[in-house]
Amino acid sequence: MPTKYHAPTDGFVIDQRALRGVSMHLRYAIKGVRQQAGLPLTPHKHEGALETAQFVEKALLDVADELGIDMGADRPGQLDVSDAS
Repeated sequence: MPTKYHAPTDGFVIDQRALRGVSMHLRYAIKGVRQQAGLPLTPHKHEGALETAQFVEKALLDVADELGIDMGADRPGQLDVSDAS
C-alpha cells in the first residue's frame, strides 16, 4: 500500500486509491466466503450461532475498521457483495 511520510505531523499518509483497492479486495473476499458457505450475497439476517463463514466475514470487517475503512457494515450479512469483483 503506497504510504508517504508527512514530516510536519510526524505521520503517514495513505493514498486514497490504495484504501479503495483494499476495500474492493475485502468485499471480494467476503463474497468468496459467502459463496463457499452457500450464503446469500445480498444483505441477510442470520439466526442462531455464527458459523465459520460469519466469523471470517466479521474478521474481514474488523480488518477494514482497523485500517480506518468504513465498509458500511459492522456485522456479517449486512453488506451487498453481489457486485464485488
